[in-house]
Amino acid sequence: MHTPSAISTPWSGSRSGRSTSRRSAPSRSGSRPAGWSGCESSCSSAAVSTTRRCSRRSQRWSCCSSRRARSSSVTATRSGRSTAPPPSASPSSSPAATSPSTSRARTRSGSCTWRWRSPAGRAITAASRSSACTATCARARSCPTAPRPPAAASRRRRSTSRRSPCSRSPTAPGTRRGSSRRSERDILTSVTDWDRVRAWDEAYYSHVFVTADEYEHVAVARADGDTIELADGTRLLDFTSGLLCVNAGHANERIKAAIVEALDRYGFVWEGFATDYRSRAAKLIVEDLLGSDDWAARVRFTSSGSEAIELALLVAKLVTGRPNVISRDFAYHGWTHGALSLMGLPGSRGILASPGSDEVRRPAGIPMQGVHFAPAPYCFSCPIGHTYPACKRGEERLACIDALEHLIRTLGPDSIAAVVAEPIFGVGMFHPPAEYLGQLRELTRAFDILWIDDEVMTGFGRTGKAFAYQHAPGVTPDLMTVGKGMVSAALPAGGVVMSREVAAVMDRYRWETVSTFSGHPVVMAAVAANVEWVIEERVPERAAALGRHLGRRLEQLREEHPCVAEVAGAGLLWAVELVRPDGSGERFVPDDRHASPAGPPGFSPSLFLAGECAKRGVALATAPPNTLRIGPPLTITEERIDEGVGALRAGLDELARIGHEQLVAG
Repeated sequence: MHTPSAISTPWSGSRSGRSTSRRSAPSRSGSRPAGWSGCESSCSSAAVSTTRRCSRRSQRWSCCSSRRARSSSVTATRSGRSTAPPPSASPSSSPAATSPSTSRARTRSGSCTWRWRSPAGRAITAASRSSACTATCARARSCPTAPRPPAAASRRRRSTSRRSPCSRSPTAPGTRRGSSRRSERDILTSVTDWDRVRAWDEAYYSHVFVTADEYEHVAVARADGDTIELADGTRLLDFTSGLLCVNAGHANERIKAAIVEALDRYGFVWEGFATDYRSRAAKLIVEDLLGSDDWAARVRFTSSGSEAIELALLVAKLVTGRPNVISRDFAYHGWTHGALSLMGLPGSRGILASPGSDEVRRPAGIPMQGVHFAPAPYCFSCPIGHTYPACKRGEERLACIDALEHLIRTLGPDSIAAVVAEPIFGVGMFHPPAEYLGQLRELTRAFDILWIDDEVMTGFGRTGKAFAYQHAPGVTPDLMTVGKGMVSAALPAGGVVMSREVAAVMDRYRWETVSTFSGHPVVMAAVAANVEWVIEERVPERAAALGRHLGRRLEQLREEHPCVAEVAGAGLLWAVELVRPDGSGERFVPDDRHASPAGPPGFSPSLFLAGECAKRGVALATAPPNTLRIGPPLTITEERIDEGVGALRAGLDELARIGHEQLVAG
């Protein structure tokens, strides 16, 4: 897989050896780092002595000025020009001959000009050569700390010390305070030591999916809208919304503003207290988004979608008093203990897989006792050997629904607390037939079993409806888990929405449970802002229209390309099924969703396509080996969709070439 290399813009003044803290100050010895450097004009008073360099711990700024008057034979610099004392002036008459306190006092009304030097060599910004310009700070004080970085996000004034004559730094050249964040980001990123980032990442972080030796470092410098920018300047169209979570686009301005406002008002408030943000977020979800469906009564917030699943399981078992839960093959519901137990992808249940053998270490007790699996409604490759729509019987009932009913009767309906089902398989990555969800809900109601609707990936407009269950007329859940798109991943958040019937039971009892971060005011501010964006901008309707455009483009690929067997989707969540290019319909990886991650790396068409698309500036998700998942931010345009599909087409051409070579060789 193509992996762009990280850039190298080390701070030349940084401390050698391994740093023990992220806040460790780099050494002040050695050459200056890229950034503001050199006090071209010092202070308006002539009481400034020889230039001396000093800098803050960040090493982004440095200033040359005197800490105190050291001798009578000094020169003062004003507006970048040296001004020597008059020849007749004796040392005793020079202002520098006064006490240090007098000298410092005379610098209070002065101003300093700082020089900004953009880094040479490879850099994130467009500039590739050193350049210099100047900016002037508004006032000077006697020896406070060195100024903060240009256009810094924090507006707090630094505490005073005796290192520099300036109380605040000038803004970056060509910008005003509070102007374009792009300029601020360019400045801050250009002085980041990406070699150090790589070293720390490889040394200290515990990575997933690969061994320490297999890990390939890819650093992201920023993300904005539908674009991810890597540390080497590579820009990628995010065609998968992170992990189907950045619905409102990266760094959404509305959500950021809400977070900043909340940070100004709150630190931490636990869920025993109410805040206006939490109350508003709950009202927006229950009444404004779900009110027309007339089922939702209450919501409780969590810190993630996985935690929401755990909470929903707890509520279902409390309300029903039953021990068993039914999940489905190929389902994904999160990574915590209960959520992993519901995982219908055995190779993804938090296992440790050896790269050199078939050894697999599985976590003990997962799946937990009482979890059972029904066949998945995967019509492209039916796990129970049927073909859609010939599998229907009687009143158009699906074979997989018959299999679910058989499991319910075998376990005993009065022992089953809930069926957990996502309307669209977000990691298993396929769309059930249109009639499936209605038949599932009819079955659970007939046996008085709760349905937990997992909308963590599909909620808040992703599929062209506010929630994916709304594609099935007349269908409503008992419990609904949400996350990801609820806050567009601006902060960690999840939640469980309860029906009137479930809430009525919970309201009669004291619920002895608490979560530290449930309803955190800053998170709730982001949730409220995101949901308001969904409602006011009519996001589901927009996603539906863009989804029709994306569907047409993908359908063209299916008609024209031998490696594409099927495309299916709703709104901006689509699956592309991949097959060998010889017309046989065979999969590249026969084990498909049952494939083990253990052993030497084999060929994965989805991983191969992700690499090819990355070369062409598009980021794709790799879920099952034979299936692509496409789910761009809901803020994307048709032009950007065309760009993404164009990169996919070129990648498919390469996949077909590889496939033909494999056939010839095999």
